[in-house]
Amino acid sequence: MKESSPPSYGFTLLELLTVIAIIGLLAGILFPVINGARRSGLQAKSKTQFAQWKTAIESYRQEYGYYPFTQGSGDNLFQINESGNRELFEEVLNGSNRTFNRRGIPFYRLSENDLEEPARYGSNIIDAFGNTDLAILIDADLDGRIVVDGFEIKSSVEVIAHENEALGFPRITTWVESDQRN
Repeated sequence: MKESSPPSYGFTLLELLTVIAIIGLLAGILFPVINGARRSGLQAKSKTQFAQWKTAIESYRQEYGYYPFTQGSGDNLFQINESGNRELFEEVLNGSNRTFNRRGIPFYRLSENDLEEPARYGSNIIDAFGNTDLAILIDADLDGRIVVDGFEIKSSVEVIAHENEALGFPRITTWVESDQRN
C-alpha cells in the first residue's frame, strides 16, 4: 500500500501575486480619497481658525469703535506675517499692546496650532496647511464693503490664505467666492 503525502496548505505564487495586485489596486483607489478627505478637513480647520480671528477683530471694533490694523481712511489689506505685523496682530488681540488695546482686553490668544514653530518666539502665524501668506481685509471706512486690490466684498472683516500651488497651499477665504465683485 502506498502512503499518501500530507496535503499542502500553502499558497501558490500565482495566488500571492493576485492578492498583491488587488491590494495595490485598492490602495490606488483609496489614497486619493483619503487625501481629499484630509484636505477638506484642513480647509474646514482653517476656516474655523479664520472665523475666530474675524470674531476677535469685530469684538475689538465693538469695544473701541474702529478696527485694529488699519491705516488711513480707506479699506485695508493687512498682511499678517509682514514686517512687524505678526507681533502687532498677536499683541493687539491678546491685550498685551496697550498702545492699540488700551484696556488690555484679551480678544484672542494664539494657540500652538496658529504658529509655525510654537517653541520659537515670533514664529510665523499659519493656517492648518502651514501657509504663512495670510491677510486680513478690513472695512476701515465702515461702509459695509471691502474694496481692496480691485475687488469688492460686502463685509466688514475677512481673512484669506493666498494660494501657493508649488507648496500645495490652497486659496482659503472666509467669504463665499461667488460674492466677490469687480
